[in-house]
Amino acid sequence: MVQLIAVLALALVGGIGFLVFLQNRKSKAVLASLNSEHSSHIHLAVYDALVEGSLLIVNKQMHLMHINETAYKTFGWRKRIQGGELAQLPGMRTWSEVIKTKIERGNLNRSTNLYHVASGRSYSTQIQEVSLNEEQSYFAIILKDAAAVPSVDRLNQFAIDEAMDAIMWVREEGDIFNANTTACRLLNGSEEDLKARNIKQIIVDDVFMSWDKLWNISKNCGNCIFELPLSDGDGGVITAELLVRYIDDEFYGPCACIYARNISTRKVEEEQLHIYASELERKNLALEQFANIASHNLQQPLRTISGFAQLLGLRYGDRFDDTANDYIKYVVDGVKHMRSLLVDLATYSEVNRANTSFEGFSLERTLDESIDNLRKLLPEWNAQITSDPLPDIRGCAFEMGQLFQHLMHNAIKYNEQKTPKIHISVNERELFWRIGVSDNGVGFDNEYSDKIFQMFSKLSIEEANGENGNGIGLALCQNIVEKHGGSIWAESAVGEGSTFYFTIPKTIGEQGQVANNTEAFDLIRKRA
Repeated sequence: MVQLIAVLALALVGGIGFLVFLQNRKSKAVLASLNSEHSSHIHLAVYDALVEGSLLIVNKQMHLMHINETAYKTFGWRKRIQGGELAQLPGMRTWSEVIKTKIERGNLNRSTNLYHVASGRSYSTQIQEVSLNEEQSYFAIILKDAAAVPSVDRLNQFAIDEAMDAIMWVREEGDIFNANTTACRLLNGSEEDLKARNIKQIIVDDVFMSWDKLWNISKNCGNCIFELPLSDGDGGVITAELLVRYIDDEFYGPCACIYARNISTRKVEEEQLHIYASELERKNLALEQFANIASHNLQQPLRTISGFAQLLGLRYGDRFDDTANDYIKYVVDGVKHMRSLLVDLATYSEVNRANTSFEGFSLERTLDESIDNLRKLLPEWNAQITSDPLPDIRGCAFEMGQLFQHLMHNAIKYNEQKTPKIHISVNERELFWRIGVSDNGVGFDNEYSDKIFQMFSKLSIEEANGENGNGIGLALCQNIVEKHGGSIWAESAVGEGSTFYFTIPKTIGEQGQVANNTEAFDLIRKRA
């Protein structure tokens, strides 16, 4: 028998034609034989002989004209049911709607896979117009087991069924006409169960967002994403993230493809994180307020201690021995260091607490102002400072000035050279600026490059020119940089100086919002 995959084009008297595609080289001989008859009536047996697979012939009203033996055996239909409607055949109601839509739209050239619930199999479906008489056209529907036909559609169907998201195809009225395996698991039902439901029954909160609203939004505005409660079909409710995509398909007509993902667990975790974040914010605020109040309120007792200690030395110093005078000096120096620490703590708290508005400014001008301020603080210094041309950025000019001042002050303080040298370098990247502050100081072991940014963390360096830091300066620097959406790190070696790098994003909002988070900049930083 001649092997077929669809119906072949035959030229009939009066110019009416129908299609048959032959699978092997006998097709030309069969076509020539049929064309030679020039008959206006083609006997149905010819189709049965040519078609391998199930064959149904219907008119435009979906009334059955013919069913071949293969179709009876494949689907288990009883004989002599011609003349009825295609929709009346067991398991063919949905198919009838799909095929009718395809015929009405004239989309007869594309093979489509349809799933037959009763048999649990998919069938490759092709439709071609044929002519059995001169009065009206008929349509041959050829069904072949899709499992026997190598097809990209089968691979696509497998990918859809195994997708992480539930996928459903829904008509405007809310009728579900297709669903993948994940949707069946999510909503606790078979595909037939889902088809028996209406999407309006599944969407729980139809006041906030009804199906009609979803349909109109997706149709008029494109893809839309919502978080909605859905009935799981088993008496429960889940929270799902829905993407609704409107499609005007040539085969199925206007419909919507719904992608649904169960985010119930994620929502619980997000709520828990929100609680933790709120609690952490409350505790941080309390800690910042404590640090701010303590740093100010402790100043007066310290002034009292320092004043009376110095007064004691002035009035009774000649009566004390050298040891007693040394004790008085230790008290005064300790108070001085404590006051310095409280000032730094207040500055850190203020920077951390301030809701600063960011604006554009010249980083070069900010550096010049920082150098002038540093000269006033250290009038005896003789450091040599050079810089690459610095860019204009968005941020807080005052805080960036503090950043430069702390880094340069450390470069001078921890330096045993007669002429400390500091160089500010600039490296432009696609998303950010990388600024480097290099010195020729004493340096440190690179294994401590993370520790030095911790609050109150200090390294024991004898070459600190007799001055020990408070362990807050670099923590403040890190706070400023991260507030600007960047990252800061150090590279150093003992006796070879240090370089402190920090990044500033090119795109930054009024409150420091950036498109790339700190983690992303950390990854970029490691490649820099």
